[in-house]
Amino acid sequence: MRKLLKSEKEFINKILELKAKAKLKELQSARLLEVQLDSFGLEWTLSPKKTLNLYHPKDKDASTFYDMVDYLYFVKELEENKFIALLPYNFELKQNEKRSIGMEKFIYCDKLDKDNLGANTSIQKEEFYIDIVDMLEKYAKAVIYPLPLLQEFKNNEYKSLEEKYAEKQLNRVKVANAIAIIAVLITIILGLI
Repeated sequence: MRKLLKSEKEFINKILELKAKAKLKELQSARLLEVQLDSFGLEWTLSPKKTLNLYHPKDKDASTFYDMVDYLYFVKELEENKFIALLPYNFELKQNEKRSIGMEKFIYCDKLDKDNLGANTSIQKEEFYIDIVDMLEKYAKAVIYPLPLLQEFKNNEYKSLEEKYAEKQLNRVKVANAIAIIAVLITIILGLI
């Protein structure tokens, strides 16, 4: 596996800590993503068009969209490397119903008309027609279960078992080279005597 960023290591530490404390609710991917989003909200639909609506205060830019995409791809990478398992939980939602994360920050007594945000409001809505909603649907509506291999990965200083094995082999080669050099030097010295 590649070298991890500090934020990715922190995420791994966090989900391992939550597992150790048996906080299954906190391992829901939507909750973890909501923490990533901080002061942003998401809504998405799968049909008739794949649509993602990002809500944020007007004084903040939409760069958190990229944080969300990074999060989704990192969770996908962890799953593909067999470090986590996704435990889906069932929502009785139809294909055309809206899903959301973090929207309670923007809805005060249901007075926010999300479709008619005007100049009088401090909230901005950005709409995307993008296939990332498929990933969002898969990963946001699941519980992340850290597998024992992830704990081993962390214990090995974020190196895979293969990387640790290669490191051991390299160390053995270095020792063998040092012994060979010493043997050559001893032979040369004894030959001069």
